Amino acid sequence: MIRHIIKLVWNRKKSVSLLLVEIFLSFIVAFVVGDILITAAINYAGPIGYDYENLYDVRIGVPGGKPFGKLGAENSAKYLLLLSEMKSFPGVREVSYVSGNIPYGRMRISSVFDYNGKAIDGGYNYVDDEFLAAMGMSLIEGRWFGPEDNAAIDKPIIIDEVLRTRIFGEGRAVGESLLDKIEDDQGERTEKYNIIGVVSTFRPEGELGDTEGEFFLRQLWDDSSYIPLAAMVRVHEGTSVSFELNLQRRLSALAPGFDFRILPLSEAREAKLQEEGVAILTPLVIAVFLLFNVALGLFGIFWQSISRRRGEIGLRRALGANSRTLPLQIWGETVALGTLAILAGIPVAVNLAVLGISKPIGTPVFFLSLVCAGGLIYLILTVCALYPSSLATRIQPAEALHDE
Repeated sequence: MIRHIIKLVWNRKKSVSLLLVEIFLSFIVAFVVGDILITAAINYAGPIGYDYENLYDVRIGVPGGKPFGKLGAENSAKYLLLLSEMKSFPGVREVSYVSGNIPYGRMRISSVFDYNGKAIDGGYNYVDDEFLAAMGMSLIEGRWFGPEDNAAIDKPIIIDEVLRTRIFGEGRAVGESLLDKIEDDQGERTEKYNIIGVVSTFRPEGELGDTEGEFFLRQLWDDSSYIPLAAMVRVHEGTSVSFELNLQRRLSALAPGFDFRILPLSEAREAKLQEEGVAILTPLVIAVFLLFNVALGLFGIFWQSISRRRGEIGLRRALGANSRTLPLQIWGETVALGTLAILAGIPVAVNLAVLGISKPIGTPVFFLSLVCAGGLIYLILTVCALYPSSLATRIQPAEALHDE
């Protein structure tokens, strides 16, 4: 039966060539959309590594519009004064400066460290000793920064669980060292960093962001520290809605030349999810529209094909073909067409993975996207062939007499 169906499809290859192209393109579209949706679902279900509730993002705009660089003596005093004021402000539990990848922000800062000759890329964050408590993060190995690091020979560094797995697998990370190659006015030099702790997976881009791995470096916000981009302020539960306005007025009074923007992290999260949700739903809507139009086209083609083959089907009935097996045969021809198109589409899907457009080959997302795309194509073909194949059962053997 299978051999017979393949032979029928092969004999009609010219008449079904356009149909094969439509199914092929539908498979590619379904694969790409499946990759996007499955990746988003997996990311959303994963941990983000911090608690966004009761947390404020106090963004600090520096005079002159240059947020990067060293603090210097004058700015250092101003920033320490602001930090002290925020810590003593009514309703505040924890405050921490950060210069790096701010949760739900729009900026990504990354750097490359070296471990035994292997380049390790990850997010780059300058934080202080209070950052762990302010963000509600959790340690899974070692410790966080503290006063004991003041006299350390090698600079301390903390990584998240993603980087630990990438570098050490299931092994222990604390006590290992990373190298940072720096090029500046003094030439090229190498600084050594000692890993003192590992935190849970930290995803500053939020629930729909990828797990890329993060480095955390210690800052004391003194003259040689980098300018902090924001302060993460954790407040007590039930803090008044007037907190934002009162805090902004107080900070503006202390630093008239600075520009402060205060936003609850929960609101930043909602805005980020809406923005990324639109980016995901747009190709999904386009794909659904395309697949719906393809399905209508396939339905019409199958219907027309049955109408053209009335004589052939009538002759089969006259030769003793069972009316119950005719829909199965037509469905089999449809599945054979779909299989040929899917087999042609798999190399394209592999190329998309190689080019980095989809998830890499070998990952669960890649194979699951292939399976879902293939299953969707077979489902569409089955639905489109249901009614036309049922028409075949109504064709009587006498229909063959109308054809030569």
